[in-house]
Amino acid sequence: MNPNGQLCVRLIHCGNNSLANPEDQCEKNIFFMPMGLFGLAGALSENGFDVEIINSDSEKGRAIEEILEFNELDAVGFDCHWVNQSLAVLETAKLIKDIKPEVFVFLGGFTASLFAREILRGSSQIDAVIRGDAEVPIVELCKALSGGSGANDTAMGRKHRRSFSRVPNLVWRGDDDELEVNDFSYVATAEGMEKLDFASIDLLRNWEYYRKRSIYWTHFAPLDFAPLNLSPMFFLEVGRGCRNGCVFCGGGCEAQSIINNRQGVAFRSVDSVMATIKKATSFGFRTFFTDFEFEGSDQWYGALFREIEEERLDIHYVYSCWCLTSKEIVDALSECFEKAFIQLSPETADVELRRRNKGARSFYTNDELRECLDYVGTKDNVKVQLYFGYFLAFETVETVLNTMEFILELILEYPDLIEVAYLPFSTDPGSMLFFRPDKYDVDMDVRNFADYIEMIRDTYVVRKASSPDMRLFRPKGISISDTVELEKMIELLNYLFQSHRKSVSYILKKTGRPEIVMKILKEIDIEVAPDMSEQVRGALLGIFRECGVTDSQLVKMVDRECEAQRRPRQQGFKAKPQIWLDCRTETSD
Repeated sequence: MNPNGQLCVRLIHCGNNSLANPEDQCEKNIFFMPMGLFGLAGALSENGFDVEIINSDSEKGRAIEEILEFNELDAVGFDCHWVNQSLAVLETAKLIKDIKPEVFVFLGGFTASLFAREILRGSSQIDAVIRGDAEVPIVELCKALSGGSGANDTAMGRKHRRSFSRVPNLVWRGDDDELEVNDFSYVATAEGMEKLDFASIDLLRNWEYYRKRSIYWTHFAPLDFAPLNLSPMFFLEVGRGCRNGCVFCGGGCEAQSIINNRQGVAFRSVDSVMATIKKATSFGFRTFFTDFEFEGSDQWYGALFREIEEERLDIHYVYSCWCLTSKEIVDALSECFEKAFIQLSPETADVELRRRNKGARSFYTNDELRECLDYVGTKDNVKVQLYFGYFLAFETVETVLNTMEFILELILEYPDLIEVAYLPFSTDPGSMLFFRPDKYDVDMDVRNFADYIEMIRDTYVVRKASSPDMRLFRPKGISISDTVELEKMIELLNYLFQSHRKSVSYILKKTGRPEIVMKILKEIDIEVAPDMSEQVRGALLGIFRECGVTDSQLVKMVDRECEAQRRPRQQGFKAKPQIWLDCRTETSD
């Protein structure tokens, strides 16, 4: 308890830097916290608990004893939402228990919810897991822990275990370490979410650092879109649930039913979301991000955007969607914001493959995608990011090659409108691929939580691979040897558009022939590495000569790019997955 007699609880987000293991510091793209964490902290604070959020990436270099007030600490809650957090969560929880065994440790989030029983059976440092929505359960759990007694009594709830049975959604250890599974009865409603504070930013320790690091990256920034790269981004919780059924996603409608006991979609009122936006702007956030669609969402977002415009809020917006963006949304984004971005996820160039993986509700054809891009292109202040993924269920070598060529075609067609990411799928726990790999004709490397932990350890600790996603399955239609070759080609594609963007852009613009770049990908057999510049130089110039496109300007470009790769600041290079056409090559060289 703290000096005021309040239960002292800390909510920890394990980001890229592990608080427990100095060998686990690789980039995993999990700096950002789940949107609901602010709401949880706010609910605890309103109910009289001493609560603070801690982001491990904001505490880098500090020992756990400096971060946590162990003399007062009663309980620690971890979000175990994204699976690649899991190892750091378990190791940090064990470190805390080793220092103060009586601290009560509990987890929440999608991954913890799905694997609650396995986690508790295999990890003695975890005392409980809250499944699904947690705003009500976390308050009830902390009330049970406080119970009018001191911290030593609350630690394992020995005097108050009977009160644990009244906490909805809780899985916990009862007498003789037997698992107790409470009713999965709490699911957040639209009305319930109205009462939550999704911008309780003041409860985040070192929130200024978090704001500083919360940047939306886009290559358009150095020119007309500079504000997006310079303004902190806030993830805006509009609602919960999903109506889509993408087979690779652990947050789709079927996963929501299993993980969160959610049977539909619930969304907040425009007024409630506006209150969150205003509070977040008071803390200095200027770019807002949403990724949530529902029946009637075009009208809902239109009303929100108009209200933002009427309030004259000086903010930017990133609108992410799994379907195609409607013309009405494009118009509203353009009219109501100085700068806006749209994120679309075609995933593949193969239309039938897209249908089989994204489902009928979010499916669209390539012609419809181009029609959407054509319309967005009429707006000077709106840009687009496209996301493609490998590998998909039923993928083949041909579909992967076609997707790479399609990406090159698109950046040629829309050079000043789009940037593209081509990323691996990591097999979300709870996805249809995870539950039914045979149905989707894939070989799966993971089948349970223990498998994930070993893969995480191998990827980030042993191999020290900085990757936002671990590829954990292979379509049976692609052999192991072909898988290796395709991954090398995709990594080379990303490398070329990071380190040789000017020369590759020059060739594409000069010839209009994506097949020249495809020839490079197919014929250059080089592992992407820090010391590969000379090999790439020779291979590039050889293929350019073979295709009859070499000139003195191109040779100078390649030489300069290779020289840049040899400089010390380039050592340890990791290709950034951003593919876009450099429109300035002719004037800058």
